Amino acid sequence: MRLYEVLGDIRALMSWLALATQGLVVIAMLAGIMAILTLHRRQFAILRALGAPRLYIFLCVWAQIAFIAVAGALLGLLLGSGAAFFVSAMITRETGIVLPAEIGWGELSLVGGMILFGLLVATLPAFLAYRRPVIQSLTAP
Repeated sequence: MRLYEVLGDIRALMSWLALATQGLVVIAMLAGIMAILTLHRRQFAILRALGAPRLYIFLCVWAQIAFIAVAGALLGLLLGSGAAFFVSAMITRETGIVLPAEIGWGELSLVGGMILFGLLVATLPAFLAYRRPVIQSLTAP
């Protein structure tokens, strides 16, 4: 009984650590996205100068960021569950205590929330690319 009490405390701590890690990942993702947009700023301006509508630029940027967010969340779920199953099997083999690793509704809802958050956050850089003047983008170094 004491073991499950300690493991419950560790689970709460690990949940907080996972949430903090995800926050850092979101910040790193935003920094990377802004760097990518800076690199592609001139290309988007050329498309606009050639007649591409602003909505097309918005959707190009949004789709690129949305793909990164969805792929990252799903890949993270896959790698995280694989690592959890591996560690669970190691602990069971070494100690004889069965610690099942399961992907439940909590984890799936967390991944769904991260995807939704990524899709919402994607609108900010897409809107910035949408609003950027063509002349300013073409003349900026």
